[in-house]
Amino acid sequence: MEFVGFILFFTLAIFIRLKMPMWKGKYSEKLVRDKISELPGEYFVFNDLLFKNNGYSTQIDHVVVSPYGVFVIETKGYKEWILGGENSEYWTQTIYRSRYQFIIPSSKMRDT
Repeated sequence: MEFVGFILFFTLAIFIRLKMPMWKGKYSEKLVRDKISELPGEYFVFNDLLFKNNGYSTQIDHVVVSPYGVFVIETKGYKEWILGGENSEYWTQTIYRSRYQFIIPSSKMRDT
């Protein structure tokens, strides 16, 4: 019986470990969504947008449109760096000492 309990505990621990980043991300997005929903009426807020173009797709967590500009917000539940210029096709994400390149949303949208 102890062995079955150990296996269940071990399985649950692995499941939680694998799902934790997703849960943290969703929770962080909710915190930001709740905060920006408090903006005055001159701000229009869009959450969880998906754009597809020429076989590429990108998801944006939050877009705020106001008389002062358009603000694109990518929410993360962890510390990281994202490096790149406003006219670059790719940005570099540095997290946990690993680097990844990704296509920025505006680079593919500019080409059409």
